Amino acid sequence: MSTMTTTRPRVTVEDGWAVRNLNDGSQVRARLTHDPYHPEPERGAGMWNEGVTLVRERDGYGGADLDDHDGLRAVLDRLYRVSHNEWRVDMVHDTALPATRTDWRPVGDDIDRETFVRRYLRAFWDVQHVSLRHHQGYSQSDWADIWVIVEGVEEGANVDALADATWQEWDAWAKGDVYTVESQTRTLTDAMCADPRDPDDGWEDYEHVGGYYGDEGARAGLAEFLGVDVADVPARWDVMKESY
Repeated sequence: MSTMTTTRPRVTVEDGWAVRNLNDGSQVRARLTHDPYHPEPERGAGMWNEGVTLVRERDGYGGADLDDHDGLRAVLDRLYRVSHNEWRVDMVHDTALPATRTDWRPVGDDIDRETFVRRYLRAFWDVQHVSLRHHQGYSQSDWADIWVIVEGVEEGANVDALADATWQEWDAWAKGDVYTVESQTRTLTDAMCADPRDPDDGWEDYEHVGGYYGDEGARAGLAEFLGVDVADVPARWDVMKESY
């Protein structure tokens, strides 16, 4: 009985590029460019998953809003912080009258509050996923508490994974952790005739594609252009184009 041995594609780092030699002798190489001012994509296109809503509850940026959600606003308007990590819900919620102690019901701590909001939205708004996420930027004042809501997606979809993926990409975008992948190719003939003193001799531009979010997205972009698994690409900082 014979066994077949497979060899994984080899990727090397040369002059700040991730380089792969192809079977026909040609080469492909790719590198990253930091793109911190990449525009926010439209919902339902690219990274934004249709059916996912991001709602800012509070932040340290100075009041920048995201989406809004009527059901979330309705329940948050009835929840009040009594003391640190202690919440109650207004059972009457008549804004024309001051609330009395008999109108309040204890909810619990911050975790209990999130659970209460999740149950309310699932029961009365048919929401499929609700979670409260914390965004932290690169400075202490850049932070935000964001509710992630998933609703109206097809039955059987992994709504938790959908929420996680959207959140991770938005969080990376908000930090400016966005990258462009630049790729080039070189034929065997051009490689053999290239001037060894010039690392760019014989290479031709192939494509520039932006909108890769975070370290995971950047490495996935490199793997796509090199035609390898993500595990085979080098670290992001090893193939990052210098900023001038």
